[in-house]
Amino acid sequence: MKIFILSVLLLTSLFAQNITHERKNSQKFKDTLCVRWLDPRFGEFPDASLVDFSFLLNPPSGQFGFVKVGGDGHFYFEKTGKRARFWGVTIAGSHVDIPKEKIETVVEVLARAGCNIIRLHELDNRGGEKFGIVRRNIIDESYPNENNSRNLEREYLDRVDYWIYQAQKRGIYIYLVLRAYRTFKVGDGIENASKMERKGSPYGLFDERMIELQKEFIDNLLFKHVNPYTGIPNGLNPAIAMIELINEDSFFFQYDKLDEMIEPYKTKFLNLWVQFLREKYVNTENLKKVWTTKDGFLVLNEDESIEENKIYFPKLKLRKFNEVDFDGRDWTMEHPLRQKDGVEFLMSLQIKLFRNLKEFIRSKGCPIPLTATVNSEFINDTYTVASELDFIGQNMYMDHPFFEHGLDWVGVPFSEMKIILKEMIDGVSLFIQVFMLGRKSQL
Repeated sequence: MKIFILSVLLLTSLFAQNITHERKNSQKFKDTLCVRWLDPRFGEFPDASLVDFSFLLNPPSGQFGFVKVGGDGHFYFEKTGKRARFWGVTIAGSHVDIPKEKIETVVEVLARAGCNIIRLHELDNRGGEKFGIVRRNIIDESYPNENNSRNLEREYLDRVDYWIYQAQKRGIYIYLVLRAYRTFKVGDGIENASKMERKGSPYGLFDERMIELQKEFIDNLLFKHVNPYTGIPNGLNPAIAMIELINEDSFFFQYDKLDEMIEPYKTKFLNLWVQFLREKYVNTENLKKVWTTKDGFLVLNEDESIEENKIYFPKLKLRKFNEVDFDGRDWTMEHPLRQKDGVEFLMSLQIKLFRNLKEFIRSKGCPIPLTATVNSEFINDTYTVASELDFIGQNMYMDHPFFEHGLDWVGVPFSEMKIILKEMIDGVSLFIQVFMLGRKSQL
C-alpha cells in the first residue's frame, strides 16, 4: 500500500508541472502541502485537470491549413488530409470581455485540459433594458453611434482578437458565432426597430435591409478588420475552424406566432408568401386543384386569390396525427394542405438567406465551414441548414435551467446516456456546440 501511494504522489508531481502563472506566483497561501493546482483558492481558474493534456495539441492552430468537410461528412485538415476532431467549451457575451492577462490564464487552463476549440458566442449580446442589464458588446453604442448597430466596439473587438491570438498560439481552434442577439436600431434604417425583440427575429430572416446589415457586419468583422496580433483578417485565418452565421433563430422557433409580426414586416412577409404560391402554382385555379381534398373540400376561402395578392398564411400548430380531423370543414387555416405549402415557404426563405450569406463569405476568399443553429426538433428546419451550409450545428441542453428569484440549484446533476459525439445526419457533419448539465431547482 505504501509503495502504491508513493507511486501516485510521484506521478501527480510529474504531471502537474505546468501551474498557471497566477497561482504559481500567489502569495496568499504558504501551505506547501496544499494541492495548489486543483485548489480554486489560489486563483479564479483552478487547473482543469491533474494531468496536463496540452501535449495532445499541435500549436499553432491553423498550421495544417483550413478545416474542411470531406465527402464522407467528417472534418479534415486541408494540408494533411487528417481527420479533425474537436472538444472544447463555449465562452459567451461578457465572459469574452475580460482583461488580457485573464484571457491568457483561461487559454492556459483549457490547453491543460486538452481542449482544442473555443466557441466565441453572443458577441453582440447587449442584454437589454427589459432584462435590467445593458453591457458592452461588439456593437458600439457610445456617442455618436447610440442609435445604430453598424459600428464595432474597438475594445471588445480587441478582446476577440486576443482570444483568437492566444488560442492559436496554444493549438486551440476558434468556432466563431456571428449573429446571436444583435439589437437592430432606427439608425440602421430599420422601421419600427424599437418594437422588435432583441436579435430582430424573425425579421432578420427575410427583410432585405436587415440581411444587408448582416453582410456589412460580416465584412467589417471578418475581412476589413485585420487582427493586430495575428496580422491577418480573422475571416482568412485557418485557426478559425468554423463559423456560425446565426444562432438559434429560425421561423420554426416561433411558428405559432408568425401572425403577430409588426408592420411593415407582416405585409412584406405575406407578399412573399403569395409570390411563392404564384411561382409554384401560377394562378388560383391551379392552387384550388391542389388545395382540394379527395372528397371535394376546398381549403381556399372565398376571398382568397393569387391574382388579388391575397392568400392567408396558415396557422402552424403541432398536433398528434390521431388528432388531425381530415374531414373538418371549419379549419381551413390549419388544414394540412395549407400548412404543407406554408412550411415549404418558410424553408425556402431560410435556404435563400443561408445561400446569400454563404456566397458573400465565399466571395471574400473564405473557405471556413459554415453553419446556422436552428430548431433541431423540426427536421424541416434542420434540412434548411444541411441543404445549403457545410455542417449541422446543434445546441443541446441537459435539463436547461429556468431561473426563479430566490431559488437555488440543488440536487444532483441529470445525465443522458446517449452518445451524441458520434451523431451524423444523412452524412452531414454534426457539431454539438452547447451541452449543458443542469441541476433541478427545489420547489
